[in-house]
Amino acid sequence: MKKAIKKQRLCTILMGIVALLSGCGSEIDNPVETSTPKEVLLKNFSNTGCKPAGARTRADEEVVSSIELAATENGGVYVMHNDVILNCGIRDYNAVIEVDGNKITVTETGDASMQAWCNCNIDFAYEIGPLVEGTSYELNIHSEHNRSANKTINFIYSHILEYRE
Repeated sequence: MKKAIKKQRLCTILMGIVALLSGCGSEIDNPVETSTPKEVLLKNFSNTGCKPAGARTRADEEVVSSIELAATENGGVYVMHNDVILNCGIRDYNAVIEVDGNKITVTETGDASMQAWCNCNIDFAYEIGPLVEGTSYELNIHSEHNRSANKTINFIYSHILEYRE
């Protein structure tokens, strides 16, 4: 009787090992690929501060502000928002990003606690990414202190992207 119990235990253990190995084998031979989208970030923000009077990025006097986009080497887009007209008293410029699917909203802001009796042109530059090659995006740029500088650009991301408004 003891021999029959030992045989039964051995068979049960062997069947468990076979079941375990056959289940693991399919996952090893056919690994499941999981792709989690990377978080889109805004980085390397910079600004010129108030440019001297008459120092516009573009010579066209009717242009209030302009946008340029260029693909970066690391899968993002470099944004140049030129000639945003702001009050001279605004300090501590910054930009905040919100992403909802393929809709990217950037709010350019600054500390407006002090106001001056003058306006000046300021250029903002920053990177947004990573973006997915061949994907269509809507980029909304909002200037917290100058609504006329707000822009919406629809583009398909490509590593050779160049856009000038």
